[in-house]
Amino acid sequence: MINKLLLVLLILLVIPNYSQDLIVKNHQQSIPLNSNLTKQFHNFEKNYLSDNTQKTNGLNNGNLIWITDVSVNYRINHIPQRIESGTYLSEAYKNTYDNGGRFYFTSDLGALKKINKNIGFGISHYLGIGNELRTGIKLKYRQWLKNGSYFDISPGIIYFDFGERAPGFISSIDWCKNKYFTLTALIEYLPSKTDILDAHVIEYEKDFGVYFGIKVLIITIQ
Repeated sequence: MINKLLLVLLILLVIPNYSQDLIVKNHQQSIPLNSNLTKQFHNFEKNYLSDNTQKTNGLNNGNLIWITDVSVNYRINHIPQRIESGTYLSEAYKNTYDNGGRFYFTSDLGALKKINKNIGFGISHYLGIGNELRTGIKLKYRQWLKNGSYFDISPGIIYFDFGERAPGFISSIDWCKNKYFTLTALIEYLPSKTDILDAHVIEYEKDFGVYFGIKVLIITIQ
């Protein structure tokens, strides 16, 4: 009885090992026969997946860029004047004031479409806050450079001004070394205006402002 049990155990131990050796030998013999096909299949699969991954990443991440910028700008040219004149208590008067200040805060909110690896086009909503609040729409052309930096050219129209001098013109040129900080040159134009209130006259000089500033990306959505 014991001899029979030992024989059964021996068979159970030997057969799996023998079967495994046969499988390994057959697999090793089959590799040379199918190696070229296997390599071709793996290369095709690798290239196909790589191309699709790059295309997908380009469409999802590289082609659409959100514009979320704020900037602090300093005016370098003449500040326009506001001239108030008229009659008060039977006496004529004429006063001149600065109609604005040196610092000007702006923001751009919009999107840019990257049409290839070097060029993009976009549009943004413009907001300017100085002595008065004004808003507008800007178009944007972006050119990427070989060193990874880029520059923007952004002309636009001011369609609302708190001083009621719209429409006006706005344009900026930006150079960005990295995606967080940008040097900007800003030009803004608003026409002259005259208000007459009873015996009082308020004259606003045309506003042609030239500014230099620093722009900061506040949110990264890409």
